[in-house]
Amino acid sequence: MKKFIIVIIFIFIVPTILSQVQFNEVMSNPTDSNEWIEFFLFDDFNFSNTTLTDNYYQDEIVCCDFNINCSLFFFKDDYVLIFDQDTSFNISNIKKFLCVDDNSLGNGLGNKQDNLTLAKENIIINNYAYEIDTEKGDTISKINSSWFIAKPTPGTVNELHEQKQDSVGNVDLEVLLNINEKVFSNTEYKLFKLKNNNYPEHNNQINITFNVNISNENNLVFSETYFPQLKSYTTTKTGNFLFEDGVYFLCGKIESSSILDKNIENNQLCVHVTVINTKNISCNISLETQIVNDKIFENKNKIQFKHYLTNKSFPFIIEYWVEDLFGDKVKNKVQTSNLNTKSFTPKINEQDRVFFLKSKLNFLGCNNSNKNLYNEKVLLIKNNQVSTEDEESNELIENEIIILGTDKEEYFFGDVVMLEIYVKKGDSSKTVVSTQVKSKKIVSYTTKTYFKDKNTEYEIKFPVLLRSNCENKFKDGEYGIEIEGLGVIVSKNINIFTNRQKCNLIYDPLETVAKDKNKEFELIHFSNETSAIDPIFSIIRIFNDDNLTHNYTIHSYIYSGPKSYSGERTKNLQNFSLEPESYKLITLKNSYDEIPDKEVNLKIKLKKDTDKTQKEITLPLKMMKNDKSIIEDSLNPTKLVNEKPKDGNKITGGIIYESTSAKIKNYSFVFVVFIILLFIYLLFKDYL
Repeated sequence: MKKFIIVIIFIFIVPTILSQVQFNEVMSNPTDSNEWIEFFLFDDFNFSNTTLTDNYYQDEIVCCDFNINCSLFFFKDDYVLIFDQDTSFNISNIKKFLCVDDNSLGNGLGNKQDNLTLAKENIIINNYAYEIDTEKGDTISKINSSWFIAKPTPGTVNELHEQKQDSVGNVDLEVLLNINEKVFSNTEYKLFKLKNNNYPEHNNQINITFNVNISNENNLVFSETYFPQLKSYTTTKTGNFLFEDGVYFLCGKIESSSILDKNIENNQLCVHVTVINTKNISCNISLETQIVNDKIFENKNKIQFKHYLTNKSFPFIIEYWVEDLFGDKVKNKVQTSNLNTKSFTPKINEQDRVFFLKSKLNFLGCNNSNKNLYNEKVLLIKNNQVSTEDEESNELIENEIIILGTDKEEYFFGDVVMLEIYVKKGDSSKTVVSTQVKSKKIVSYTTKTYFKDKNTEYEIKFPVLLRSNCENKFKDGEYGIEIEGLGVIVSKNINIFTNRQKCNLIYDPLETVAKDKNKEFELIHFSNETSAIDPIFSIIRIFNDDNLTHNYTIHSYIYSGPKSYSGERTKNLQNFSLEPESYKLITLKNSYDEIPDKEVNLKIKLKKDTDKTQKEITLPLKMMKNDKSIIEDSLNPTKLVNEKPKDGNKITGGIIYESTSAKIKNYSFVFVVFIILLFIYLLFKDYL
């Protein structure tokens, strides 16, 4: 009986709730920083226990702090505006309004796109997603069941203001199909093409409201409103869809435009599309890349290249990029689904440099038996503006790098090599030193260190993360740590072996990045047993798993309660951006600035874009035994020798620096004798 009652409630009550409230107007790009959202009520509604969520953050809808006579209950046909608590909007003419529980709507409404959801007691009432670039001061308004860019009408009926005709006159806008009427499954297509038939006579920008509906077997499976812009034509924001097997009915319709359309007969197009299952189609297709122009290229001159497929009948995605000898990207990865001529323009400061143009067939719309899906071309770049004499005098003579040592001589794949180097930088304008471990293959990630000050000597320690070898890609044996930068290349050999027991514990970003994209923020390396002398290094992997570029900030600090033991909490703050579907390894360094007299932790904090909340990791730190006695000495930097080191692995000579603890050792015998004599005196002083 109880289950029956619950079913009745679900059938009759929930649909009633879902139909009560609709998103009606969104001010996402205001001129005065006052964002707001307007709801229209189809029935009486109580906003208690109601939440508003955007792409990043959830708010509770409550009374505004400045509204003394507030009620959360509103009546049918009311227009209810939602502000943030610190809004300065002129509400003198607004009678029905509420606020969210903090000082921004969600994480702040996106000027170009966002995804908004209204829910009551965890039941979604309504949602609205938009992707449009509005002018400042305009709103996205719902008018007759369609969305338009319009002038704001807060608290009243939305109106589409009359569009002014362009001085050139009216235009003829046409909806065209951008795909064949037979397409392949598991492939995302851009569905429609919008064309201005009066271009170039009319070459001003036109703003359009465009609706797309897709049905399958009389069931609506997709419905979306877009706001494309065009001068001649566009296929952007005209509908993207990933088809499965079957027959679909597609309809695209221009609802409105910023310029009066003199021919509305071609403003709508509806077609049937048949989708073919590509998994059952066998093919044998290979990828080839050809350089269009020379094989030796001048610096800052365009290099043109083309991709070729042995069969162009099926949809495909080719990914291409450019790397240097160290595997560092010179041109970021680009995906293309056409075979047009591509180009890359090299920019180098050296006399010459070698790059690799790499291409990979990422997707093919058939069951391909050919394994030739990847190739690369060598690009030799010449810079005639830099002479060999200049390069040698500016780089080789003035700058020097010496490897002082490593923490061990033997490692396992997946370990972290702690490397110490001496760097003398002269008048060079270069700043970057790159470190890799390699033989015929590169078996580590690239660690980059930066030396900005000229005519300066450095002694630094830093980590180099070795790749894992759980798939037996590398041989056990001798590898070289190669350091290149400032016109200098030095190396040191180490032995690396495979340890099968570590394979379940090792995380290798390059090997798992495609399998585990949900971990946005992950610790790769950290040692919780720390030394007061040596800095604490932590390596973090950040992955951007969506289709937007994001900006990040990350920092770490040693603390206990409110007190920081590593100086300012944002002392090692780093800023960077990540392109879609990419990751980055970040190395953070912390050192003790003050002696901790209690247990301490390491806190790592990551912030994405303008998120209010930061993701964080807290790690306990354990100081090595007998280490506190020398911590005060470690807080003072070691002085560099005036004379440069001669040996490639160590600095030789007399005492460069003697710590306080070392001096205490030299006088320990005298100190002990003094304590014994003092004790005897105190014991027998009454008898003297």
